[in-house]
Amino acid sequence: MASGGAFKTGGKVVQLSTDAGSHSYSEEELAGIVSHINRCLASDSLLQSGTLPHGKIPIATPVDIFQALRDGVILCKFVNTFGGDKPLIPSFTSKAQMMEIHMRENISKALEAATTIKGINIINIHTAEICQGKAPHVTLGLLWQLVAYDLKLTVTRLAMANTNETATPVTVSDAERVILEWANFHLAHANVPPISNFGSDLNRFDSFTRLKKGAKLF
Repeated sequence: MASGGAFKTGGKVVQLSTDAGSHSYSEEELAGIVSHINRCLASDSLLQSGTLPHGKIPIATPVDIFQALRDGVILCKFVNTFGGDKPLIPSFTSKAQMMEIHMRENISKALEAATTIKGINIINIHTAEICQGKAPHVTLGLLWQLVAYDLKLTVTRLAMANTNETATPVTVSDAERVILEWANFHLAHANVPPISNFGSDLNRFDSFTRLKKGAKLF
């Protein structure tokens, strides 16, 4: 891990072969997602303690994320950061000795909470695959959506604060207009092409990564 919590990667594409077919993911994208989760949960004493069956922060290397999520605690705690003072998952199991049924319940609660967030799609994302640490492409599909939402939420709050407006949900068109202007200002300084929407344009993970660095979000 490099300084500041960022990982050094070679930018390779990892190829996967499963019963459902062939899949792939970018090492750089995985590293960005894991770095973000490490930062968001850096102050959590339980996750730092290393006493849970699988969940531990910081996640040492990007590929360790698939094992770290198996007990569901990191997933629950990350989803709960979206709710501020009102956690989306009021209770879940977080103890040293956990049976697999408790781990699956944690993951199920996280997935159920994710369905309440506009724009998060959990179709074909199953509890068993995450609990077993299998199907990395499925887990990454979920993590990408959660991290993207978290980043948009952060940008929304900062943009509203910078314009002396009251923070509003990320789906409000007026808020998105303000955020786009604010985001493109910082992207321009990072020599990154501007974005015109929070959908397909943000499939370019580098946009969020450069924006995050340029605007000093973390």
